[in-house]
Amino acid sequence: MYQANIPLQTTNWNSPLQLPQWDPVLFPNQVLTKVTIKLTGNIEGDASAESLDAAPSVINYNVSAQITLTGPGGLNVVVLPLAGGAFNATAFDGVVDFAGTSGFAQLNLMNTDQASQMLTDPPTDLVAAGFVGNGMVNFNLAALGTSSASGPGNVLQQFRTEAGANVMITYEFIPAPGSAALLGLAGMVAGRRRRHA
Repeated sequence: MYQANIPLQTTNWNSPLQLPQWDPVLFPNQVLTKVTIKLTGNIEGDASAESLDAAPSVINYNVSAQITLTGPGGLNVVVLPLAGGAFNATAFDGVVDFAGTSGFAQLNLMNTDQASQMLTDPPTDLVAAGFVGNGMVNFNLAALGTSSASGPGNVLQQFRTEAGANVMITYEFIPAPGSAALLGLAGMVAGRRRRHA
């Protein structure tokens, strides 16, 4: 299992990412059969809004991002962390300050979301896809800010949206075809030698 972290940073961003390949030299007589990639996305931010309407209204708001991990073998994992709520605004109180009775400022909203994708061989050729070797597997991670507010027809809104992520790769493998039989044969030969001694 290997992992890498992208710290929280202002959206929108796009970042290359590398994780170690499965090295067959470290696992002799084994064959890679499954790769699981888990993406955990984090968001943190602020939401502010002011209703300019002449009547009371409800402002629904969220700080959110779409975080997408792509890579070899058709890998495409998406998470949508979101944090938000609703604010009961009065008619515009005459001051645009994201406060009072017609506005609000919610600071340091945060949440996480996670998803994973499993690639198995077959149908994916994990060697051809680049998961096997003594180098690195290349991925791309992108975060698109999707924070929003809705409600009255006249509303000012302002957001700070930061997103970060953790990517974890897990390799699963089994004995190579024939290796178990060879081990069994070696055990039988050793047993015969002991009996004849």
